[in-house]
Amino acid sequence: MEVDMPYPARTALVLQGGGALGAYELGAARRLYKEDDFSPDIIAGVSIGAITAVLLARPRERHEAGRSTSRLLKKSVCAAI
Repeated sequence: MEVDMPYPARTALVLQGGGALGAYELGAARRLYKEDDFSPDIIAGVSIGAITAVLLARPRERHEAGRSTSRLLKKSVCAAI
């Protein structure tokens, strides 16, 4: 899929798949988003990484992304038990 961007992408956050790895990546992303100058041009992922990428790409507030993903992961783990 080709996407038109007003400028060339220079930075990307790429998230892997694999259950528990999603929780680790969430922690890493939370830390990155605390930095004022962190703003990747592209966010992509596979499996749980794709779900996290969607939530990170659409935050209502700067730190809302991590909270949204945390809630989703907690619900998913509880539903799997």
